[in-house]
Amino acid sequence: MLNRSAGKINRFFLHYFLLYAIFATCFACFSCNGVRTELIPKRNPILGKLSEKGKTKYIELLGINDDAGKQKIEKAICNIKTRDDLENFINNNLENHRSYNRLLKFLPKPERPSFQTYFNKADLNGQAKLIKQNEKLLQQIQLTSIECQQHYIDLLEIVSNQKAIELKNKILDATKPEEIKQLIISTLPNPFHKLNDHEKASLSQLPDHDRQEILKSIHCNSQKDGVVHHHPGALIKQKEQAQPKKDKVVSADGWGPKLSLEGEERKQFLFSIMEFSQADQNSLKELFDKVKRDSIDNFLSVYHTGFNKQERIELLGTIIYLYKGWPTLTIKLCNAPSSLSWFDKFGLFKKTQKYQLNLLTKLDALLQE
Repeated sequence: MLNRSAGKINRFFLHYFLLYAIFATCFACFSCNGVRTELIPKRNPILGKLSEKGKTKYIELLGINDDAGKQKIEKAICNIKTRDDLENFINNNLENHRSYNRLLKFLPKPERPSFQTYFNKADLNGQAKLIKQNEKLLQQIQLTSIECQQHYIDLLEIVSNQKAIELKNKILDATKPEEIKQLIISTLPNPFHKLNDHEKASLSQLPDHDRQEILKSIHCNSQKDGVVHHHPGALIKQKEQAQPKKDKVVSADGWGPKLSLEGEERKQFLFSIMEFSQADQNSLKELFDKVKRDSIDNFLSVYHTGFNKQERIELLGTIIYLYKGWPTLTIKLCNAPSSLSWFDKFGLFKKTQKYQLNLLTKLDALLQE
């Protein structure tokens, strides 16, 4: 998957410790004088004790939260002492967020801000209580097909706020799935019903914004004078042709395409980094954004196979530590290690502890193979 040959040109830590033996002999007594222990990333070891299923759920939970939500989760986890309690916390939190995200789409726009505010401020029990209060709407909508649910979500975006609230209330009062379906279908703009099956299928495949733009356009036109000035089928075709080619799906884990690992290797990388705080993880993401792509690829090409589980975690912590303390030097070290002066190399030597030094020396050796 990764091109190792590029390592001959631009290694991640090439020549980092060319004179390691000399430094170790001559300056051993001064080797830790420049270490800034306050910058060494702190870890939450209980996260490392989670089962693989628990770790996967935790990553999913972080993926569906914004930065404020991640900080809230991180703060709560600091007070959890056992693995079982942590697994329960993750399961309950994830279930709350899944229901919240579905409900948010099913609520009329005027009702969303207060719902979001209360949910974000509430603890787990408060979140569960809020979801319970809106559970009937969730259950009613989910009695219909996926296609019908999509129509309902679209309608909330294109009709007036008053009509959206009226539709929601009628759905809450409905007693049969077929009744709910008819309420939704009958609210769609009249021109929609004139589309053939192929056009309806094409419309459903468009991105939400484009689909809702078409529905809103034909809805507004028909509301004004009862005449549709552009045939919906033609609008659908225009939007289809304007769609960019589908790129490779970007993982929702927040690391983006610069983390070129896939499958099991990507998952193990995420498992390694998860013990660090969000702030420290963001430091590593920032470094990845600033260094050259082939430097990252060369590093990742040996990261998974050349180190054991504990070493992988400590190596990431070491790189975060260096970047937090000396970002310009660390970027230079990654992108152009051959340009480092002897003073730079000796400075880096003094800034690292013995275990960090050993990991970086091992990394350099692996990259030169």
